[in-house]
Amino acid sequence: MNKNDKNKDKQIEITEMFMAEAGDKCFYGIIKRSIDANGNPHLFSRIVINDGIVQACASNQKVLSRMLDEICLLYLNGLHSDAGFYIEIYGNKSYIN
Repeated sequence: MNKNDKNKDKQIEITEMFMAEAGDKCFYGIIKRSIDANGNPHLFSRIVINDGIVQACASNQKVLSRMLDEICLLYLNGLHSDAGFYIEIYGNKSYIN
């Protein structure tokens, strides 16, 4: 057993915290950074707001920040206040919201 095999199970996962502002409220979430197959940066964030989740992804932190701020504001202004309904489309039950 070499040194790498022994430490394989002891990996550390770093989580970066992120804050989005919507009006006078702030919401905290996580950011996961990765690089795609072409070597381009990819950022993903998830923020829990009350009983919902806001998610966004972008190629840089500035764009991601602006997107999350806008989505949180839309959520607080009632974007999902409609409970939605089910309809049948081509024989399949579909949820509309």
